[in-house]
Amino acid sequence: MQKKGFTLQELLVTLGIIGIVAAIVAPGVVGLLPDKEKSMYVKAYSTLTTGVSEILGDPGLYYTEYSATGEPNCSGMGCDGTPVIEPYNNGTYSGTNKFPRLFAERINLSVEPFMRGGNVVFRSADGIEWEFDVTNRGAEFETEVTIDVNPDSENDNNKCTYANPACRNPDLFVFRIDNDGGIVAVDRLGQAFLQNPTSLNTVKDDKDVANGLNEQ
Repeated sequence: MQKKGFTLQELLVTLGIIGIVAAIVAPGVVGLLPDKEKSMYVKAYSTLTTGVSEILGDPGLYYTEYSATGEPNCSGMGCDGTPVIEPYNNGTYSGTNKFPRLFAERINLSVEPFMRGGNVVFRSADGIEWEFDVTNRGAEFETEVTIDVNPDSENDNNKCTYANPACRNPDLFVFRIDNDGGIVAVDRLGQAFLQNPTSLNTVKDDKDVANGLNEQ
């Protein structure tokens, strides 16, 4: 009688072969997929740009105080010591956490703002975690923002930036905002994303662009 189907041993051998082939092919396939981090990064950049423009453009939120001689005491985000004018606020914001709190009010949140190590942190409904460094301010840049485009990942290959040579899957990116609202993308990979934000480049393509920026 002719045998029908497969024995358990034959099935296990077949599955083993499939597993070996998948292990060999998978890394190459991943490199050819579009950047999921890129779409989240570009979205965060757009959200940040819009928020900065709206907030600094509202004289009820940021306004310049002048000295007795008519000289400005501050400029743009440097005026975070001036309290928000009623009725623009749901509470009086002033000081170093003024901008991140105002920014958080303008986006849909899944996690409300809280303090972590002196920084203001919250999570938007699209899954991006925002962390505003309000304590480490330099003369050139007023505020540093770190975004985590994959905050729920427990993978050891995540939770790192492109600047770390050992980071295989960067999901942390940094922006800097100057007093006048200018936004600088700090990470080379982020800069590569913004060179052609609408292109569905592959992971390899974007990293090749970022490597080229490193060499310049």
